[in-house]
Amino acid sequence: MPKQLQAHNVSFNEVEVGLRHFCNLGAPCKWSEDQGATHALHTNDGCRPAQVYKTFALIGADEDEFGKVIWERWQIRKLEQHWTSENGTGYWK
Repeated sequence: MPKQLQAHNVSFNEVEVGLRHFCNLGAPCKWSEDQGATHALHTNDGCRPAQVYKTFALIGADEDEFGKVIWERWQIRKLEQHWTSENGTGYWK
């Protein structure tokens, strides 16, 4: 089965730690978009580049000596797709 890259704003629980995270569709900057980021993961210290799939997420954890993103793989669960409307945010049911 092919990997299912998410094409929406999403939220999910990280399996290892159990915390809930939210990602907006769209890379946080042009540099990360050029390296394959499709989402911006919101953290306490800003946004990180991310690729979110159905059962895992690749999170930009650092940058190597060549200026490339170092991807960290997170197992995820309870993935929910979100949409934004003129009146606020909601869920797809």
